[in-house]
Amino acid sequence: RQSKTCTQPQAMAGTSLDSANGREPIPKSTGLQINGAGNSLTKRHPAGKPENESASENTNQAHHAHSAEERKRLWKAAIKVPMYTVALSPTLVGTACVYYDTGMFSLFKMTLILLTSVCLIAWVNLSNDVFDTDTGIDKNKKESVVNLLGGDRKARNKTYLVANVFLLVGILSILRLCYDDTKEWSLERISSLSSYDFTSVALWATSIMLGYMYQGPPFRLGYLGLGEPICFSAWFVGISAMYYLQCSPVMVKSSLHGFSYLIFIVLSLKNSLCISASLVSLVTTIILFCSHFHQEADDLAAGKRSPIVRLGTYRASQVLVVMCVALYIIAVAGWYSNQLPWIALLLISLTLPNAWKLIAFGRANYMEPERIRPLKYYAVVLNFWFSVALCLGLAAGRWMKL
Repeated sequence: RQSKTCTQPQAMAGTSLDSANGREPIPKSTGLQINGAGNSLTKRHPAGKPENESASENTNQAHHAHSAEERKRLWKAAIKVPMYTVALSPTLVGTACVYYDTGMFSLFKMTLILLTSVCLIAWVNLSNDVFDTDTGIDKNKKESVVNLLGGDRKARNKTYLVANVFLLVGILSILRLCYDDTKEWSLERISSLSSYDFTSVALWATSIMLGYMYQGPPFRLGYLGLGEPICFSAWFVGISAMYYLQCSPVMVKSSLHGFSYLIFIVLSLKNSLCISASLVSLVTTIILFCSHFHQEADDLAAGKRSPIVRLGTYRASQVLVVMCVALYIIAVAGWYSNQLPWIALLLISLTLPNAWKLIAFGRANYMEPERIRPLKYYAVVLNFWFSVALCLGLAAGRWMKL
């Protein structure tokens, strides 16, 4: 009886304490605890962590997952895998031109030319990121390789080193392509300049130099608004080099004879090189032109007089229409002058919906920089299917000759 008397006041005291604070007694089974100040409740998980800390950890994990996903997306944009179709298209079309005109085809040479083109495109893309970092034009470009690596001097030098490795591999591939295979291999012959066709070397060197002059110091001709003419010229010369490498005659003994032979092919209306190289160069130039639309503010701030800065986005969207129409007019002219087979023109016409989508997207979004950002990828799709159609058309034209 005495123990009951002692226990009851203690229980009542606990109840009155909670009541005085305006709260009901909290059973231990609820998992709620009064904090140190005695003014708030904190729910604990069975593991013992407060619920607000657990929620904070979940938020941090979600943030890290989102950041990792965003970084992955930026790296994919920086690598620009779709843009490497601009290496595939001239290789395929140049090879198809040789096959249509002469019936010759070399899988080894085509593969090595493709490797060379991919290396040179990688060099152009990475070195352009470096040069744009130097001028500050890419400071707001999240998908720049330099910015993804840290944006500092070390990241810049690392990117430039990788770019030059790609250039070196491309040059070695070019030398292998230009090597005279009519005689046996030997260390003495490999080191002899007479073992190489310098017509091909000169053509590739010209194309590479044009690529450097676009953004590289001290030229930076792209900042003067000359990027599109340079792009067209570089691709035309490059396709000519690919054509020459696969069909140059054995009797060519000097660079003078080689260039004379190539000029004859380009100017001759009996060959497909001139018209095909013009088509591929133009559709590639359209990609470069479209890549400027969302960069008008950054180009203007950096003093880059790109076509979009000079024209404004509205007039530039009208120029895009003209370029696309010119593409198909040139194709019709090639068929009319017997430089392209009719089947090539028919297959090219199937790409008209791609051109229409490109034009429509540009006309609908030219005033909104973020929304028009994908415009260049519409141009990449057009470039790919147009080149495939031209390639298949030339191959089919050759089969019809047989």
